[in-house]
Amino acid sequence: QKWHWSSGITERVKAEFVAKAKIRLCNTISDWKDKWEIYGYEGKPTELTTDVWDGLIAYWEHPSSIKKANSCSASRMTKDKDGHLPILHKTGQKPHAEVRLEA
Repeated sequence: QKWHWSSGITERVKAEFVAKAKIRLCNTISDWKDKWEIYGYEGKPTELTTDVWDGLIAYWEHPSSIKKANSCSASRMTKDKDGHLPILHKTGQKPHAEVRLEA
């Protein structure tokens, strides 16, 4: 299917596409890791080659990746003085100034 739009919004369309693709890819890889943790090597998605699956497993098993995952998990579970979990955000990697400008 082909889409046509004004050339003036091409960059906006590209930016929106990239933002959505990042979220979907992140969620997809997270789902693959969950399956690997449950089913082991047999959790390999059919759309991945063995080389790619082996590479992902090597990354997930690397000590620095485990350390980072544990750190992020601990941050997500940190409670404030009133016992509330932190509010999750989905701003991605943006400076605070850019988030304020977008608001």
